[in-house]
Amino acid sequence: MDILNNERKEFIKASIESALNLAECSPFSPYLSTSNGRYVLECENQEQANMEVDRILEQAHGTEHYCFTWDGYATEDGIKRDAAFLEIGFQGQEMAKVLCQFYELDDGRVSALEPAFVTREKPNRLGSPLMGVLTEDERGLIKTSPVFVFLAIAGADGTVDKKETDAFIQNLQSPPATDNGLIRYVFADCQKSGLQYINAILGSRQLADPDQTFALIADAADKLGENGSELKSTLFDLAKRIASSSGGFLGFGSKIGKEEKAILDIMQMHFKC
Repeated sequence: MDILNNERKEFIKASIESALNLAECSPFSPYLSTSNGRYVLECENQEQANMEVDRILEQAHGTEHYCFTWDGYATEDGIKRDAAFLEIGFQGQEMAKVLCQFYELDDGRVSALEPAFVTREKPNRLGSPLMGVLTEDERGLIKTSPVFVFLAIAGADGTVDKKETDAFIQNLQSPPATDNGLIRYVFADCQKSGLQYINAILGSRQLADPDQTFALIADAADKLGENGSELKSTLFDLAKRIASSSGGFLGFGSKIGKEEKAILDIMQMHFKC
């Protein structure tokens, strides 16, 4: 593992031990531990727990590290086994690591079956370029901006069908190639939470007034300097691809309709692209 000092090693070791101790009460509630405190996440499902972790960390200024832990199962050699999962991230690192710790319960006592191992990497929640710069509402607008662009353009005719949504979610798996950390962060986040964001926006009033929403997105992006300007250009390029969709992005239609053109004009006015 890419651990730089003993303090980080001790944090990882303590996090694994804590997970094993709580596993004696299996299943245990997901929880978040940081350099500032510890939080039990009373959530109905993993999706809600993820959102709560984001909310806490975005407001926890000065946090040096975090560990988001949850109970679950993993399959090894065709055998389903109890496992604790730990997402661990450190300030200054772009990626966090998700560890798996297999364990077994014997007469109420927990034993680790083997050393914890890294299952995958994911964008570090402490690596968010939005933290400490924007308000909570502004962070939400920036994080969901690619999804809002899709819904505003694809739904300009009054409907967004499942085929269009599936194509958009699939397209998110090939994010823009860029060195811009903000753009990488926003699109990586949408890869993880795209459907969740779609449902949230469809259930809100944002689409009722795209002019106002695009103005708010532009204002928030402007607070992020050059990175924000590049994000606006990327979003406008995304909008044009969705609107034209000539056998490419969504694969429907061959020209930009007047409804889509109206949305593009609104974006161009606010984004100054």
